[in-house]
Amino acid sequence: MQSRILRIPFSLVAAIVFTVIAQVAGATTPVISTPPASKVARWLSSAALEVVATADGPLTYQWYLGTSGDTNLPVQGATGPLLVTPPMTATTSFWVRVANSGLSIDSPAATVTLIPLVQSTGVETLDLKAMGSDSYGQLGNGVGITGAASVSAGYQYSLFVKTDGTLWAMGSNSSGQLGLGFADSASRRPPTQVTTNVASVSAGRSHSLFVKIDGTLWAVGSNSSGQLGDGTTTTRTTPVQVGTNVVSAAAGSGHSLFVKTDGTLWAMGFNRAGELGDGSTINRSTLVQVATNVVSVSASNSVSLFVKTDGTLWAMGSNSSGQLGLGFSDNVAHSTPTQIATGVAFASAGSSHSLFVKTAGTLWGMGSNGDGRLGDLLTMGGPTPKQIATGVVSASAGDRHSVFAKTDGTLWGMGFNDDGRAGAGIGNAMAGPRQSATGAVFVSAGDSHSLVTGGPYTATFSLGAFGVRTGGGALVQRLWSSSGAIAPTVTGSGGRTFTGWDMPFTSITSTLTVTAQFAIATPPVVSTPPASGVVPWQGSTSLSVTATANGVLTYQWYRGTSGETSSPVSGATGPLLVTPALGATSSFWVKVMNSELSVDTPAAVLTVDAPPQPADLGS
Repeated sequence: MQSRILRIPFSLVAAIVFTVIAQVAGATTPVISTPPASKVARWLSSAALEVVATADGPLTYQWYLGTSGDTNLPVQGATGPLLVTPPMTATTSFWVRVANSGLSIDSPAATVTLIPLVQSTGVETLDLKAMGSDSYGQLGNGVGITGAASVSAGYQYSLFVKTDGTLWAMGSNSSGQLGLGFADSASRRPPTQVTTNVASVSAGRSHSLFVKIDGTLWAVGSNSSGQLGDGTTTTRTTPVQVGTNVVSAAAGSGHSLFVKTDGTLWAMGFNRAGELGDGSTINRSTLVQVATNVVSVSASNSVSLFVKTDGTLWAMGSNSSGQLGLGFSDNVAHSTPTQIATGVAFASAGSSHSLFVKTAGTLWGMGSNGDGRLGDLLTMGGPTPKQIATGVVSASAGDRHSVFAKTDGTLWGMGFNDDGRAGAGIGNAMAGPRQSATGAVFVSAGDSHSLVTGGPYTATFSLGAFGVRTGGGALVQRLWSSSGAIAPTVTGSGGRTFTGWDMPFTSITSTLTVTAQFAIATPPVVSTPPASGVVPWQGSTSLSVTATANGVLTYQWYRGTSGETSSPVSGATGPLLVTPALGATSSFWVKVMNSELSVDTPAAVLTVDAPPQPADLGS
């Protein structure tokens, strides 16, 4: 069979091809099914915002600050469906433009509302709880600390910032890391105030970093590897300023990291394992820029972790136990940042293990699992991240232990715990995560101790218009566990009677109000009044009354005619009266009360026998 070839002019072929492509690849405007939702964030913390959109082609994203449609303030590096915001210092709005080819749609703006650090009213007030070893006074000698805003547990010392911006220190000061102007071997307890106008703080092994409210970065303590970043290796016992426009900082064992307002990450100090991430293993006493688009950092023993605005987690430094999460362990210096995971909110680097929490609230760990610090003794940890828990809002990796707080305020610990560092009262936490308290908001793990802010949560006992506290149990109680609540003693007023509280005390696991309940009082009904009788001379007897009502009954006995209250019997406030010794006929009656309503019983007449005569006495 003869075949025929159809010849089409090139110009027509091009036109046909163009038409087909145009029909197949015609873009449509993206559809946003789930816009970013507004959030609440604490001072210098980040919030995770996410958008869900669909279209018939590949989507691109760009996040912005401000009002929807205003493109003057793009968030650098935020080019995906997830945004991890920079650390918050003010209430801020964010929105995202979703594009498909040349067509785009703008989401509504989501507002991240800041819980302020310093404010005369409406400030979030958290208390500080310390647990573990107190060999150098790092627990503060059991001193109750209220109003904590930022806390950090270091190597045998602790730092915290109060809501008024004051910085306080306690524990070891061997290298001047407490910032007191001197170094010594004495244990510092209770806490000592260091300076003012501070926003956040980070405690390392023997040096400290803190960021002031004006964005300046200050450093103090050991400087043997240049970790203070002042261009020298001279130890400083008085804080020195080393940076400006800083939003957060992290002190490691011998190195330091900090993030500027423009999202750039900077590093200084010890670098033998490549923990500075500058591509070398050379120590740096001056600042070196490492990365961009960074929102949070964590530093420990030769390990550095940071999270970018797109939610990616990056790691550098030592990987001897697989703590970088690379899928393997080795003794090679990892001097350039490597991406580990996506969808991450924040991370914490420990001595030989690391933790991170995803935006969905899942907790993950990698590295050494000695003592069960990754929560499961059935495995030996490993270089690949493994999920540990869900519903987590804060987590911290220490030396041989880990602690984390859940969304319900429960505090959990795992790993070495002979000194209670993973949770007071839970014993050695080797078998896996164990709950030790409630009311927790933020945690920080040091080498042998931990700090927790949050509880005690406040339980307010509201009495309403009809309640009167008559003794015992404060109306406002700050608690670390519901078992610590003490019921106030309450009686009714205004014709009401107290019937109980609106919830069992075991339900008090957060800041809330427990309300007293009252019922309309009814007058008591006396079914059995006290009975009259005969009493021997100088003898006594018992009188009793039986009454009922719809509330709690109270009693008061009197001597004399019913209704006459001038002669109360002292201490006779129950349904039973044991009379004093009687030398003459006497009358007694009782007032039975239910809230403000009462009933008086008839008087019981006790007739006293005549006294014995001398003849009766045998005289």
